[in-house]
Amino acid sequence: MVHDPSPRRLEDEYGRPIVSRLERDMRMDIERSRYSEMELEGIRCILQRTVDARGKAARIAAAVLVAFDAFYVWAEFFANPNHVMGAFSFSMTVLVVLEVLIWWFVWFIQIGLLKRDFNRAVERGYPQLFTCRLR
Repeated sequence: MVHDPSPRRLEDEYGRPIVSRLERDMRMDIERSRYSEMELEGIRCILQRTVDARGKAARIAAAVLVAFDAFYVWAEFFANPNHVMGAFSFSMTVLVVLEVLIWWFVWFIQIGLLKRDFNRAVERGYPQLFTCRLR
């Protein structure tokens, strides 16, 4: 019996996704080698498409953040003739650090955990299949 390979999402009280993980039953079936190699490759392909789509969305989000930062720099230097360089440097540094941390956290809970779950399950259940890993 093949389960739906779509990643399981934990939701908050409003139904919004928080963390994307591989379903427990599927992870256990992979660890116990209950799938044929073709079924496992099919599951990997579906999950890889999910990871690729989320990676593309993450890159777009990073590009939007860079555009916002560029606008902030432009606004500070060209629209505000009386800017204070020390305050600007501090606020820009804090902003970039927060953006990087938030971006990494979102990537980890939407892509990283899913990849880790699948790859660990494959390592335990199919150690001979080196190529069947999520990139």
